[in-house]
Amino acid sequence: ACIAASFAAVGWGSDTCGSIRIPSSHNNLVGLRPTKGLSSIDGIIPLSHTQDVGGPLARSLEDLAVALDATIGADPSDPATAVLEGRDLPSFVAALNPNALDGARIGILEAYFGNGGVEAAAASIVRQAIAKMVELGADTITIEIPNLQDLISGSGVISHEFKWDLIDYLAGVPNAPVNSLEEMLELGLIHEALTPGMRRRNAPESRETDAYAAALAKREPLKNAVVSVMEAAQVDALIYPTMREPPSFIGQPQRGSNCSLSANTGLPALSIPAGWTRGLPIGLELLGRSLDDVRLVALGYAYEQATDHRRAPVSTPPLLSGRTPRPLTFTVRTRAGGALSSSGRVRARVRFTYNPLTGALAYEARVSGVRPSDVFAVVLRTKDEEGRPYIERRLSGPSLSPSKGILTLDVNERERLESGEFYLEVMTRNHPFGAVRAQLLPIRR
Repeated sequence: ACIAASFAAVGWGSDTCGSIRIPSSHNNLVGLRPTKGLSSIDGIIPLSHTQDVGGPLARSLEDLAVALDATIGADPSDPATAVLEGRDLPSFVAALNPNALDGARIGILEAYFGNGGVEAAAASIVRQAIAKMVELGADTITIEIPNLQDLISGSGVISHEFKWDLIDYLAGVPNAPVNSLEEMLELGLIHEALTPGMRRRNAPESRETDAYAAALAKREPLKNAVVSVMEAAQVDALIYPTMREPPSFIGQPQRGSNCSLSANTGLPALSIPAGWTRGLPIGLELLGRSLDDVRLVALGYAYEQATDHRRAPVSTPPLLSGRTPRPLTFTVRTRAGGALSSSGRVRARVRFTYNPLTGALAYEARVSGVRPSDVFAVVLRTKDEEGRPYIERRLSGPSLSPSKGILTLDVNERERLESGEFYLEVMTRNHPFGAVRAQLLPIRR
């Protein structure tokens, strides 16, 4: 959220099963879960040494590429980085190419697009993104990985490794206040919502169990199956929604994750903004071959340059000459030719003060040319995606009560206000469908 709000250019996270890609999708950012071993995990608090990777989140692919060039490479403290031995490190910035999708071949992993219902919106948006990639010169093919569900089921190892990896990590922390997950649970240091899951992860009584060995044994066949299908189809990357469902509210469970395919194979995956549904961002994920991360970033960059899905949240608007934007005051007046009433032409004048930081919209409405008792409402109208008008907010009710107040606009309303999509309308006894109206102009800071 800090990066999305432009308080920082880049942030780093660890992705054990989605913790780079999911927040990237939900916050309209780009995020790469790199090939296991492309960068070191030394110093990262572990969940699973087998699945943990470290990587950047950023507002743009260019920023992401700069961050990757600065942080990838071998590290004797992380045995997984031995995969880089004898290889030249890639240059992500040098590989950025706005034409990278021209001639690329993208595999559409249909099994990860969901089953309609609440998952339909994300699927539709990613399909629109695929169509855009085709416009940019990409070829596509529908991909099926035989027995994918059976292959991936039981191949995660977080529950087998976390307890022991954390003990090892804390043993290397001087004067650590606790030594294990068990102590944290006993001392009540874990949030109530996380406690049941942490108790399950604390359950293994030994490092080496048959279940752990079975999970490890499933990972290589899974990876081989994915890579062999990609090779047979000659695709540069697989594509699917990062999350099949839109972001959930804080405190509610988040469902619809597609995190496991990359996490359980060690293959790289890039999440990039694909579009919006009901004011919430949706990300698409590109999964590539081992150590082909630079190709994923190039493909994502080409798509990013041809689209405009990145938006800063309205709660943190751009600075003006290095200063925080101040509240804006403006007045909306209806034109002189309003509907006739017994008192003359109906006219309205509303003075607004809008705070772009909080979304507060203060107003004071005045209506002339009609008795107050004949006023039904003063409203803000707009239109839906199909051009049908509807009332967004009521400013005043019957008899102009109240004539002033403060509205707190949500994200969608703030975007509509700032882009000039609202119009003011007065409804009266003689003209209940609107006696007079006036367009609110786009806000210029």
